[in-house]
This record gives sequence, C-alpha cells and structure tokens, in this order.
Amino acid sequence: MNREIMTNIGIWSDFQMSKAHIIAYALKYVNDTLFLDSDIIITDSINDIDMSKDLGISPQFITQKYINKTGYYNGGMLWTKNKYIPNDWLFFYKKIKIF
Repeated sequence: MNREIMTNIGIWSDFQMSKAHIIAYALKYVNDTLFLDSDIIITDSINDIDMSKDLGISPQFITQKYINKTGYYNGGMLWTKNKYIPNDWLFFYKKIKIF
C-alpha cells in the first residue's frame, strides 16, 4: 500500500508510529541506532555522528509544496542513542500530529 491508500483507510499514523516502536526495540540491545526507510540509500560511510547529541534527523530535500504537505523533516531517517526518544516521538505525534 502507498501513503494515499493507507491514509484513506486510516492506518497511515499507526504505520508511521511503528518506527518509534522499532527504534525502542533496537535500543534495548545496542547503544545507538539509525532507522532508515527502505527507499533511502546510503552512498558513503557514516563517520561523523556527533555523539554529544541525542537525536539526528534530516530535512527532506523536496519542494516547499511537499514540505507544506508532509513536513520539513524526513520521518524516514532518524538516529538516536537516547532510549526516551521513541516515547517522546509517540507522545508529540499524538499531541500535535507531526509527520
């Protein structure tokens, strides 16, 4: 299913929030984790993570039209070492309906 179909049948939000659950699960076993949607490709080594931070996110490199529709940050890429980030994501998503 694509986003439009999932939105129409009311499961898009649950699908998006499954990412937080996956990250929380990973952080039970490792010190940090990088979540990437399957349509994201890494083209070089990742060797510059600022470990003094708790969260790493990426802007979407898309036009303003789509940013207005889906948000500035790419929900398909998130790095964290903080085990509380997934819970915060779930909390704020419910409160302000971010993508």
